[in-house]
Amino acid sequence: MVGSKCSLRGASLALLAAGLLCALPHAAAGESGLRETAAGDAKRRLVKGRDALDGMRYAEAISLLGEALEFFREADLTLHRAALAETQGLLAAAHLFADDEAEARNTLRALFTVDPTWDLPVERRSPKLGALIDTVRAELSALQRAPLEVRSSPEGARVILDGLELGLTPLTTAPLLPGRHVLALEREGALPRQEVIFVGPDTKLDWVLEAQPEPEPEAPGPQAPVAAAPVTAPRRPGFLRRHRAELLLGTAGVSVASSVLLLWQAQTLADDAAFIPQPDTADYDRQIGRARNLNRSGNALIYVSAAAGLLGAYYLFSDGADEPGLRAAALPLPGGGALTFGGTF
Repeated sequence: MVGSKCSLRGASLALLAAGLLCALPHAAAGESGLRETAAGDAKRRLVKGRDALDGMRYAEAISLLGEALEFFREADLTLHRAALAETQGLLAAAHLFADDEAEARNTLRALFTVDPTWDLPVERRSPKLGALIDTVRAELSALQRAPLEVRSSPEGARVILDGLELGLTPLTTAPLLPGRHVLALEREGALPRQEVIFVGPDTKLDWVLEAQPEPEPEAPGPQAPVAAAPVTAPRRPGFLRRHRAELLLGTAGVSVASSVLLLWQAQTLADDAAFIPQPDTADYDRQIGRARNLNRSGNALIYVSAAAGLLGAYYLFSDGADEPGLRAAALPLPGGGALTFGGTF
């Protein structure tokens, strides 16, 4: 019985280890792949919006460029600053040619507030759009610029304004155009903080950065007096209790194998989506949605397998000293000596 139980445990551990080795690379690749897919989806809509603008389908261009703008505004501006500026410029052009000059003017104001040096390529600068760009620039140049004073507690935080790193706090920026800006502070040992701010005359900010939480040790509670337990004869544990380690490890192995299959299918769907023709936006979105759902299911199974594996390993290597019905056994080894382990008989 000792040999059969050791063989069962060894097979369960081998299955769990093999599954983890296969699943972890797939899980990492799946998460990064979906993040890249989200950015790729926004850039795809930017390209399709540009094509719709060239084809004079202004309502379609406004819809596609607006969806791309939602992603780029929430993304890391240090990575997508150029894409954000291009999206806003094309969106302003689409509003202007759709006879919505007020919205085009507001879009250009927001763009030049963050990136005053941006300009459309010469081949896209029509007389009507060029006149509006020059008008908005003239209006903004007439506004009074003001520096922004940034302090933090504790000091020494990195100041990132509109995707550009400026230095460490305390810091006073160069004169800025009044309006909407994105400010972020980062410091080692503190939680990062990012907010949308509106800069005006004499704007001063003094942010308190929260320290990263550290796990606090639990205070021992009052111990109740332990009553003497009646002496009873130990009972033999049931089947599930005697084989819980093997069952948990087997469950972890099956979960890992299932997660590998789901993550592989998700990555395959995401890769196939790249070959869908550009006009088929509905098919592309449906394919990406299926890939994301499969990826979430695969990652959930990874967590299930990790929990089951840890619990199974705990039961496997526990000596069972605190459980009735368990006792140590010794397996003789060739050449003398013995291998001692806990077991149930």
